Amino acid sequence: MFDRFELLKERELNKKSQTDMAKAIGISTKQYGHKELGYSEFKRNEIEIISKELNLNPEKMQRIFFG
Repeated sequence: MFDRFELLKERELNKKSQTDMAKAIGISTKQYGHKELGYSEFKRNEIEIISKELNLNPEKMQRIFFG
């Protein structure tokens, strides 16, 4: 389970839209929205890309995606 509110906060702090994040990981905006809402899970490679896009340190990445 991941912390969707923390992910949203980090995305907004970095001025990234759902569309920006979807493009970065190679999926549609709708698919990204479903992942951000918790309807489907992020894959490991998507988590790595998102972490780079949002400048997350390993601790923050762990807290957001792995609780």
